[in-house]
Order: sequence, then structure tokens, then C-alpha cells
Amino acid sequence: MTSDARRVGSKFETDTMGYLRESSVAVERLARAGSLDEGDLVLGGGEFVAELKARRDAKSSLNLRAWLDEARRESEAYRKARNLDSAPVPILVIKNPNHSISKSFVVMYLEDFISGENNE
Repeated sequence: MTSDARRVGSKFETDTMGYLRESSVAVERLARAGSLDEGDLVLGGGEFVAELKARRDAKSSLNLRAWLDEARRESEAYRKARNLDSAPVPILVIKNPNHSISKSFVVMYLEDFISGENNE
């Protein structure tokens, strides 16, 4: 990843965290941990772990399956690092190019949505 891509991604994480906090969502930024990465943000007091992707333009490819699988791995790493009984629901937040943070996309597997609903 180039330094420019890292800068864009870091800004998206910071802006998303700010937007969520302004919207009264409990959110914290997670530290990068290389192969043991636990996601970018944890939301709702640990209910969700979010992987964020900042697309540069509308023509950028979407690799939803790979990104969602990455979010699942990171959610499991979060669980293991904290010795939790169950992993947070993994979600993917994708920047909608040329739109505000509030117009970003939130994507998840349907089975993760169902399992998250059943854990309440």
C-alpha cells in the first residue's frame, strides 16, 4: 500500500469515527497489529468490528468477498485477544467516492446479520 493510500485510508477512519461519535455511537479506533489485525474500528462497546475501505473513485473495483472475509478474520482476532466467548459482528464500511461519510456503504454477510440479531 502506498503512503498516499494509507493517508486516504487513515483520513477515512478518522472521519468515520468522528461521524459515528457525533451520531452518539460508541466507537474506538483499533491499533494495527499486522497479521493479528483486529479491524479498524470497534463499535457499540464491542458489538461490531468494522473494516473500512476508502475507494478513490467510482470506478475502483469492489472485492466484497475478500473484504468481508478479512473483516471476519479480524473480528475473530479481536475475540481471541480479549478471550471473549463470541466474536463481534464483522462489518465492512466502504467510502462512497465523492460523497460525505454519511453516504458510505455498510456491508455484511446475511448470516452475520442473523447471528448478531440472535445474540441480543
